[in-house]
Amino acid sequence: MSTPRTLAFLAAALWCAFAIVSAEFTLELKRDAGSSAPNPTNDKALLDGIVAKYLRNAESYYKNTGKHARFVNSTKLKKRGWLGTASLGMLEQNWNVQLEFGSDKQKLYVKFDTGSPDVVMDGRGYDPSSSSTAKDLDTPFEAGYGSAHAAGKVYTDTIAMAGIEAKDVWISVSDDPFLTMNRDAGLIGLSWPVLSSLYSRETTFYEAFKQQKRLRRNVYQFTLKSHATSHLDVGHVNRMRFLGLVGWVSVNPDDGYWKTDVNINGDDYTGIIDTGTTLIVASNEKMKSLLSKLDGVTLKQDDEGNYQGWYDCKKPPKISFRVGGKRFTMPRKTMKYWQNGNECRLPFTGLDGFSDWIFGTPFLEMASVVFDFDNARLGFASQSWLP
Repeated sequence: MSTPRTLAFLAAALWCAFAIVSAEFTLELKRDAGSSAPNPTNDKALLDGIVAKYLRNAESYYKNTGKHARFVNSTKLKKRGWLGTASLGMLEQNWNVQLEFGSDKQKLYVKFDTGSPDVVMDGRGYDPSSSSTAKDLDTPFEAGYGSAHAAGKVYTDTIAMAGIEAKDVWISVSDDPFLTMNRDAGLIGLSWPVLSSLYSRETTFYEAFKQQKRLRRNVYQFTLKSHATSHLDVGHVNRMRFLGLVGWVSVNPDDGYWKTDVNINGDDYTGIIDTGTTLIVASNEKMKSLLSKLDGVTLKQDDEGNYQGWYDCKKPPKISFRVGGKRFTMPRKTMKYWQNGNECRLPFTGLDGFSDWIFGTPFLEMASVVFDFDNARLGFASQSWLP
């Protein structure tokens, strides 16, 4: 016969179990201090970072699957020679959030990157020696090319978001700093695991939270705003972040990326939704074709021959995107990537070596975007006016 104490214990246990699997919370995303405006004088370094990341992913994809990645032409990218000056990620204009690492609750700022798979921590940040739960896997890692690289050892440890912990997450720890902003401590990858250099052995960030049933749903909803507070909702779809209904599109985890079809001003493209890239990127042929069709836009090329679009700041073009049955119009604030006198530059750039488009943060600033690991799908909805 059950005693009141036994029943109370069972009730508490059930409540704890329910609390574990039903965790949902909101993280406020912040830009790095002094980096709310992009700096095109760093364009070459930023493009170097994009090339390094996607080359690294392509090499891991080939190693893991035996197939060449369809989304990049590795030979063409390597021939560009952009291998020596980039900081890994180059995410200065992106958003960061504070998470806790290890048994000693090291509070570190990280950036979520849906275009890469791994957790990579800067040498100035996470210290595994001060965490009793850290385990040295005696596994070296190296990422990047030339001087644009991070190298060190791989550990497992606990990572917590809003107090919700996942254990034994694989963490690559760089011996030396590789991020350029002092506030950055590392990157949290949210792509699919097949892109990982540690594939088949690793428990990635999202896998750890999923396997340990720490979240109510394994979804990450980004609502990015260029001139207002941005949010990452984890474990649930926050309907207060958007207007109307969500338009859903399926993705293929075997591709590694969150890839979908996107229509821009009536033309159909395929692209990767990447929170870790600060521009919208395509091959120069495709970018020239798009920009040349925009009223009032003048085509220019940088020193590397990459196409850019410039316009009279008082007469911005109309650029609309359709994805998941939803239509989004790029607002003026997002459209103005840079201003030089009366001329403004669009947040688009050509970059040869890519077969798909990369839809970076200027695209995400138009919508509330849901990355749904449980159902392998992306959701898109118009942002609400709430701060």
